[in-house]
Amino acid sequence: MKNCIPGKLWIIVWLLVGLALMGAQEALAQESALPRTLVIGGSLEALLPLMIEDCERTQELHYTGEQAAPFTDQVQVNCWGLDILGGSRKVEFMFNDGPLGHVWILVEREELDDLRQSLARSFGEVVYETDLDAVLASGTVAVRTRPAEILVATPELISALTGFRATEP
Repeated sequence: MKNCIPGKLWIIVWLLVGLALMGAQEALAQESALPRTLVIGGSLEALLPLMIEDCERTQELHYTGEQAAPFTDQVQVNCWGLDILGGSRKVEFMFNDGPLGHVWILVEREELDDLRQSLARSFGEVVYETDLDAVLASGTVAVRTRPAEILVATPELISALTGFRATEP
């Protein structure tokens, strides 16, 4: 059952909470708004009911040991049909040793240029780029080309996954 508050209002409310947790200072442009389920640092217990409500279908996968490395325990919640970044997409929510640590948003390769421009308006221009990755100035969003996906994570995890090292001001 969907809630009574308009979807865009929920997106804005949860987006602000998520941005505060991620440390991002920029307000998101409407076309790159992230859903209420994307709260880096949020718990599985709090976010799973929202995912079940907002996604067409969900699947939980549990990893331990080498499969979870470099973490001890990892829960991946696959979400199909989530409205995000202008389309209905598959999103992989990764809970690392408890809290939501990072999110992979799968996109079509043909969309990458437009999505990158849209995200840059919200998260800043590209500050680091390789053949596979482009990290935006916020340090919390990266665009990956192979496979085509958007990564939202803490700056520390962005660094570990992309090789980007932010310099101290």
